[in-house]
Amino acid sequence: SASIINKLFADYDKTLRPGDGDGPTLITADLYVSSFGNIQETNMEYKVFGFFRQYWREDRLAGKHNKTVILTGKEIDNMWKPDPFCNNARESNLRETDESISSMVFLEPDGSVLYSRLIIVTAECNMNLRFFPMDEQKCYLKLSSYSYTTENIIYKWKTGKPAVEVGTKDLAQFDMKTVEISNMTDTFVTGDFEAIIVTFTFKRRLGYFIIQVFAPDIFVVMLSWIVFWMDREDMGNRMALGITIILTIMFLLGAINSSMPRVSYPKALDWYL
Repeated sequence: SASIINKLFADYDKTLRPGDGDGPTLITADLYVSSFGNIQETNMEYKVFGFFRQYWREDRLAGKHNKTVILTGKEIDNMWKPDPFCNNARESNLRETDESISSMVFLEPDGSVLYSRLIIVTAECNMNLRFFPMDEQKCYLKLSSYSYTTENIIYKWKTGKPAVEVGTKDLAQFDMKTVEISNMTDTFVTGDFEAIIVTFTFKRRLGYFIIQVFAPDIFVVMLSWIVFWMDREDMGNRMALGITIILTIMFLLGAINSSMPRVSYPKALDWYL
């Protein structure tokens, strides 16, 4: 209720981080990925939908209540919060206000804080297409504080259970195979920033390409064998059949490459066709 919230934050300064003056604040995090958007080779990007949860201790609020307090929307603005952002994002809602997206804070009586918010990120994914369409792609999310250096905040993945869970692993053209987590420290002119990284490995499904490319191509090649049973003197029809087959294969290659980036190296499919 409003009275409980007013009592909690009566003498609270939200501009000061927890433990200010006693070393950096430890923020542990986990991520639940509800689904992925389509992986777009043309733009070399992919989309993630999920919930990003951050945990820390706020001793200034400990002992002021005897049960869990839940804050939502504008109520969350009463307290200090970390300022995460995605380093490789092209579009992200991480910097939007809590009032404009789904977000929630759980305050425990002992000062433990859970801050959960909806995350929608379109991130870059540098793809190696040399083995396309039998390729695997590794796409990552790199999350860190925007303004707090390692002197103020340290981000770590939460331990005790999988820090990253994925709900839907099947995409239209990919299967998600593995999830790997790691940490790293980035050094800039403004200082050192601790980052948490999750890397998703996607394996491309061959079903679409078998139906749309490989099967038609095999049929066209078999059709070209007809020329061996044609009259050797019938040069016009033999040339017409050969040209038609070449144009058909070029059409298949062009149709597939129209949805691919213009890379400077040949792909496996280019060599095949």
